[in-house]
Amino acid sequence: MICISDIEKNHRHEKKEPGSYEWWYFDGISEDEQYKLVIIFYDGCPFSTRYIRELDSGAHTSMKLPGRYPGISISVYYRDEPIFYSMSHYPPEACSFSDIGTDIRVGENSLKISGRERHNVSEYMGCDIRINERLPSGDELKGIITFTGMKTHPELMQQGPPTEKEEPSTKASHCWNLVMPRADLQCRMNLIQNGLIKKELKFEGTGYHDHNVGHE
Repeated sequence: MICISDIEKNHRHEKKEPGSYEWWYFDGISEDEQYKLVIIFYDGCPFSTRYIRELDSGAHTSMKLPGRYPGISISVYYRDEPIFYSMSHYPPEACSFSDIGTDIRVGENSLKISGRERHNVSEYMGCDIRINERLPSGDELKGIITFTGMKTHPELMQQGPPTEKEEPSTKASHCWNLVMPRADLQCRMNLIQNGLIKKELKFEGTGYHDHNVGHE
């Protein structure tokens, strides 16, 4: 395993090995600690039962590759009780992952990271997450969540530096990129049931973001 902290390596990485995976992880908590959330975008979801079955089969096909199994998981808690949970798998044609920068779409959910200026300082970055997810039960979650924090600079936290022409994420079996150790969080979402807004989720708080790539 190798650990880095580098916003420049937060893009989608090439994964040619069967069983490879990659995810972009976000979590947050409101200032009053009433709300908590976890959102994960997957390119090669390691929890996909279809992916696991293909890997366990003896056949050598392209279906063993991670690009066939994108997905997203969303967990929202209020007073430590779950009020929305989804683990959704989408066909590859309904998803896109940028190889330059961080620009992701999974179904009708998206993630985009760009530079931000705050207090006349350009060393900030912002993550805009747009959620539009519907459960088989008909419950829906719609809205936007933003994370704003300081840019991380290339800094190797474990092991020696990679070779000159090799990125850390392609050198090790697993790479953990601590992209945003701490961020200001703003959430504006609606929980919808039977076409009606059941709960408005409007709060500020603290957030966190990392990015993991595995080749095993």
